[in-house]
Amino acid sequence: MKKFNQLFFAGLAFCLVLMALSACKTTMTGAQSADSGLVPDQASTGDPPLIPHEVEASDGGEECLGCHEDGEDAPKIPDWHAALTDCRQCHVPYVESSAIFKTPY
Repeated sequence: MKKFNQLFFAGLAFCLVLMALSACKTTMTGAQSADSGLVPDQASTGDPPLIPHEVEASDGGEECLGCHEDGEDAPKIPDWHAALTDCRQCHVPYVESSAIFKTPY
């Protein structure tokens, strides 16, 4: 009986760990994907979309809202994203160069 209890609680603990790990997987709902023809695929799944045009270095996001707020000229900013005001904190401009840093190698 003691061995049964140990196995039972070990199995229960294993199941709880699996449930906790599966709950950690986050998905972003409500996000609209950008036109795939504008920007190449992100580096990996979950990366924010790249900016397909030039932006001012000092621009923190106010200029972005001019086109993205209503969704007429560019993809609309989703409701869950409205509180995030510094666009350049996550989104970076797309650069066609294959070498960002020049090295002598």
